[in-house]
Amino acid sequence: MTAYRKGAVRLGIALAVMAMLASVAIPSYAQGLSTGPLVELANPTAGAYLRRGRVALYGNACDPNATDPGVVGTGIKRIVAYFGDRDTLVGTPSWRPGGYLTAASLPNVTQPGSQLGMPSTSPLCKVPNAGFKLVTPSLKKGTYDLNIYALSTSGAETHIVIPGIRVDKP
Repeated sequence: MTAYRKGAVRLGIALAVMAMLASVAIPSYAQGLSTGPLVELANPTAGAYLRRGRVALYGNACDPNATDPGVVGTGIKRIVAYFGDRDTLVGTPSWRPGGYLTAASLPNVTQPGSQLGMPSTSPLCKVPNAGFKLVTPSLKKGTYDLNIYALSTSGAETHIVIPGIRVDKP
C-alpha cells in the first residue's frame, strides 16, 4: 500500500469516527440550563428499604422561571408519584394500575395527608415554603423505581427517578 493510500485510509477512518461521535445524543442534563421545576426528594433515597403500608415521601420543589407563583410563590402546580414509568408503564406493579401512588396539587386537591407549601428543608429553592409531602396508599412487597413528576404553573414538567426502592414486611 502506498503512503498516499495509507493516508487516505487513515483520513477516512478519522472522519468516520468523528461522524459517529457527533451523532451521539447528549444527555438532557448536559444540554444547558433546565427550564422545568427544580425537584429534590429527601426520602426515600435510591435502594432504600421501606416497610409495607402507608409511607410519607418528603422533598422540595420550585420553579424559578414560573410566571404564576402557584403555591406560596413556588411556581409548582402539582407533584405526582408513581411506581414505574407513567408514560411507558415500564416497571408498574400489577396491584397499582398505571403505577399511580399519590399526588399533591393546586388547588389543594390531594390524597389524604399529601400537601404542597410545607417549610423548605433544603437550599435548593429560595422560597421558604417549597417543601412537599406525599402520602402513599398501602405499599406491597417488591422492588420498584419511584418516579416523581413535578408540574409547574407554566406547564413545564420535571421527572426524577429514585431506583431500587425495596418494600418488605412490616
